[in-house]
Amino acid sequence: MVVTDADGKPAFNWELLREVTWLSTRFLDNVITQSAFREETPELRQAAENCRRIGLGVMGMSDMLFKCGIPYNSRLGREFSAQVFEFVAYHSFKASVQL
Repeated sequence: MVVTDADGKPAFNWELLREVTWLSTRFLDNVITQSAFREETPELRQAAENCRRIGLGVMGMSDMLFKCGIPYNSRLGREFSAQVFEFVAYHSFKASVQL
């Protein structure tokens, strides 16, 4: 998600994160549809179909902050991490609505 801008400085690629979030949401939604328990346990199948909860998360946050030159335990690091998580949640919910 970290790219180099025109000045050679690290920059965060929000568009790439949006694309990856959408694809990940689609993939995890497909996992629910194809899960093996669906045929064996009708109650679990119905619960999964009704809620369609997915476990979407973020990996490599500390690496990304390091590449951007943001200390992990700083106020800026916490604020930027919160922005990333909010962005992922928003675009995941948006993708879920489209599915």
